[in-house]
Amino acid sequence: MKKHKFILSDESVNSYGFKVLTDGIDTERFNANPVMLYEHSYRDLIGTWSDVKIEKGALTATPEFDEDDKLALKLQKKVEKGILKGCSIGLRILEWGEEVTKDGGILLVAIRSELREGSLTAVPSNANSLRLYDENGVQLSDNDIHVKLSALKEKEEDTPPIPTNSNSNSNMKLTAQNLTVLGLSSESSEDQVNAAVAKLASRNKELETQFETELSDRANALVNKAIEEKKLKAEQKDQYLSLAKTNYKMAEEILAGLSAPAESTDFIEKGGKSGGNAPEGRENWTFSDWRKKDAQGLLTLKAEDPETYNALLSADPSFGKMK
Repeated sequence: MKKHKFILSDESVNSYGFKVLTDGIDTERFNANPVMLYEHSYRDLIGTWSDVKIEKGALTATPEFDEDDKLALKLQKKVEKGILKGCSIGLRILEWGEEVTKDGGILLVAIRSELREGSLTAVPSNANSLRLYDENGVQLSDNDIHVKLSALKEKEEDTPPIPTNSNSNSNMKLTAQNLTVLGLSSESSEDQVNAAVAKLASRNKELETQFETELSDRANALVNKAIEEKKLKAEQKDQYLSLAKTNYKMAEEILAGLSAPAESTDFIEKGGKSGGNAPEGRENWTFSDWRKKDAQGLLTLKAEDPETYNALLSADPSFGKMK
């Protein structure tokens, strides 16, 4: 089967009016669990991305479809036919900047970002389908994104240069907002600014470590609970644990949609009766009872749980005589 390489992102201006620097996209976390979604939907996990790399100013990757997923196979055929060509990325922006355009305007630039997920989409990413996430991995709505961008575009008045003890000709400037955050005033010295920044950086590092620890604990609890409830097998733990640490909300929604498989041994009692886990009032039903009283229910059981169906059939006295 021919592999189709996709351009996940380049440096053209997207529909929100900014561009993303390709070299600034951090893919470390994504590479640990390169999920491929459809239209950025957590419930439509259709495969993974392989060969993720930066080349010629673009972020590229190759889709690997989940062959056990009906939607994935359907989309794979559309890709192979050239019908589905678009893709889009979900990013968390770490640092903003700006550049002057040819006409003298100002263009917002995502200088540093973290790749969260990659999606197939009917509309190419740089045209209309870029999705942004906050620091907790929660997808932002279009309105949230426009509010954030509007705030970034609002120019604040620069404060006068801050005098320093060592160099009275320093060109260092801080906005009024940044001075407030640091707990300083326009009269603060350079040494005071450096000390305040160092203190803030130390506190941020402390909070980041705390957040990572809490996220790891929550991810372990979420996945362990799913294993206890038999929604997952033990050998799937590392895969879902990696997903939960990268995007907890996605993992939580996927696991919430899973259910434990029915166990035939719990459904069938000795003598070929349906047993205590059967629907109420049908605990003593045999295969013949099901066939006579609820043939449609028996067909449903055969389709959804053939193992249980065969166990009931084998225990029926007429088994082997049926044609």
